[in-house]
Amino acid sequence: MLSAAAFDMVEFVCRIWKKNNSVFGGIQVIGCGDFKQLLPVPNRRYQDDGQYCFQSANFFSTSPHHINLHEVVRQSEPLLIKAVNELCDGEPSEETM
Repeated sequence: MLSAAAFDMVEFVCRIWKKNNSVFGGIQVIGCGDFKQLLPVPNRRYQDDGQYCFQSANFFSTSPHHINLHEVVRQSEPLLIKAVNELCDGEPSEETM
């Protein structure tokens, strides 16, 4: 998972590389990911605290289009799906625990 610090750095480097002050240096960027999967890995050496890329101050201004998929297609067991979603949201119910 891409961290907020890495996201900001990629956006900055694109502007410098293209010598263009537009978002991502005017380059069309298509990103995809599942934010309910792995957390970004913190890297203290580069002052990267491991925040999700969508926690970057620049994320929503640089990425105007978002598509959220809500249908679970990899699992079919309702209790497993419910438990995974609760754990990912950090709010497991007693039943999940």
